Amino acid sequence: MAFSRLQFLHAAGALALAPFTLNPSSVQAQTRETSGLAPVVVTATRYEQKLSEVLPSSTVIDREEIQKAQAPTLFELLQGVPGVEIARSGGPGSVSSIFMRGQDSKNVAVFIDGIRVQTDQYGTLKIADIPPVEIEKIEIIRGNVSAIHGEAATGGAINIFTASGTGANRSSAEVSLGSRNTSSLSAGHNIRTEDYRLGLSISQLKSEGFSAINPENHKNGDPNKGANPDRDPYERRSLFLSAERFLNPNLSFGLRANAIRTKAEYDSASDTRTDKHRLTSDSSDITLFSKIKTGANLDSLISLTQSEFIYKDFKNDTAAPTAKGNQTNALISNVYRIPAGKITFGADLRWSDYLSYGEKYDRNASGFFLGYSGTTKLFDYQVNYRRDEIKSKPLLEPLLDRRQSADTWLLGLGYHLTDRLKAVGVVSTSFRAPNSAELFDMTYGNANLKPEEHENQEFGLQYELEPGLLRVVGFRTHTNNAIAFDPTIGTDGKFANIAQTKNRGVEATLSSKFQGWNYNFSLVLQDPRDLADNSRLLRRAKQYSALSLSKTFAGIDWGGRVLYSGDRADFAQTLNSYTVIDLFSSKRLSPDWVVRLKLENITNERYQLAYGYNTPGRGAFVTLQYQPRQSTAN
Repeated sequence: MAFSRLQFLHAAGALALAPFTLNPSSVQAQTRETSGLAPVVVTATRYEQKLSEVLPSSTVIDREEIQKAQAPTLFELLQGVPGVEIARSGGPGSVSSIFMRGQDSKNVAVFIDGIRVQTDQYGTLKIADIPPVEIEKIEIIRGNVSAIHGEAATGGAINIFTASGTGANRSSAEVSLGSRNTSSLSAGHNIRTEDYRLGLSISQLKSEGFSAINPENHKNGDPNKGANPDRDPYERRSLFLSAERFLNPNLSFGLRANAIRTKAEYDSASDTRTDKHRLTSDSSDITLFSKIKTGANLDSLISLTQSEFIYKDFKNDTAAPTAKGNQTNALISNVYRIPAGKITFGADLRWSDYLSYGEKYDRNASGFFLGYSGTTKLFDYQVNYRRDEIKSKPLLEPLLDRRQSADTWLLGLGYHLTDRLKAVGVVSTSFRAPNSAELFDMTYGNANLKPEEHENQEFGLQYELEPGLLRVVGFRTHTNNAIAFDPTIGTDGKFANIAQTKNRGVEATLSSKFQGWNYNFSLVLQDPRDLADNSRLLRRAKQYSALSLSKTFAGIDWGGRVLYSGDRADFAQTLNSYTVIDLFSSKRLSPDWVVRLKLENITNERYQLAYGYNTPGRGAFVTLQYQPRQSTAN
């Protein structure tokens, strides 16, 4: 069931004329919220909950925060979220990693409107190019949630809700200009009636960027070495659309689709100062779905998604072999309401194939899940169980196929000490099966790899403010059979199961409002370790924190954000601690127009997220936004 890019664009053009719209995230996943400080979360249980009712540690980034951030990519939005660390080899479009609760980037499950995002053959997440302007809100659930969302959800889960998929009745447009010759344009329009919903948005971003590598770090005494010092530009174009048709109050059908094209130049430390690299990426997703309500108690969602990506890599305009992948994802999700709570159950299936620089792999997965959660006057509770089976094989040598399976579970309990104070605890297990390249890569693969096995515990207190939330938890994670690259095996090294890793620490989060000030604060103290040699896990800090403040004064919204991270190990090098300060302001010029200003890294802090790679310096960006006040989000 593969679609070419051309077929996708034909389908998109036809859909733009059809009387449908989509809210595809799940049958329960409306994004209506009571207020910016009391958001609704669906990712923790597969149905709507107030953030204060969610048992696993969670964070929501809403539309207002996204607009204030004026971030070029998703990674800038996630930077500073409690429990989340970012590593990146240069500017936008470069190789990026997300570490949640100290877990490797491959151990995060990411969803767009409730549909799991495709990964490549290395397990790398295909999310770096999602335009923030297309995002309505982001839900982040920390800790092992494989029992809810399947294998590899060991650090947590990230659910991205798109603006075109929310069903809001709204028009929007914006233009932005800024440092490094950065410019962006976007426009979107959503229609909602009793019979149908429509959503369509387009965007484009261009930036001259900066040199990804500091050549002085890599020349090793050779003046011709050390990478090209020129700027590394980035360009992205995207199309998102959605449609849903209500046949009656209990039945609807819909479609969601997107296409993203990027072009990014990057540096290599092994090159000369005149070499140039360019990577182009095309990705697309098409989802067909139906929402069904059976009686008063059962809501169901059935969906089928086809995803595709193509990488084309060039060195000095000479193309390397193409890498591409296709994935088909089928989901059946149900929520059954009973007097004592809600029962969730269903299945998801994924069929994936990859072509990786001449090598071909298949990876198929099936998962069956069951959950039960509810609340009483004294207790909140949640129980989840899931069974996953993974089958991987190289297409040229099918006799090497590997079958791996696991049962995972989650137990959560909240005890109401008072009307506002609650003790919370979550205990869970999860796993990650080796990805195709780790098993079968001709040079580095190891067909004898075992799945990673993870355990997680977190216990703490939560106090419900008016408005807002204060939460302090201690957490502990433990991993057996962690998969890492071992350079000592063979001539070139191979992937291997190292003995164990662990992380333990304290996480504190606070969001509230006081005397007109909105503030969000987070602090994480942790100790992520590889127990084989007791070394610190790479690129992960022992402490990091973030503080955001905003207030309206003289008709202008003023705000700022401070990010701090401690030092981090990066193989034989140490990445120094850093503090980055951003300032922002916005003013409504008329009922329909808003102007926004962002000052980025105002102290021009020089820091690294990966050794030898540069990060953005001081910058200024201005955005003019069409945002009618009369638009509604329901």
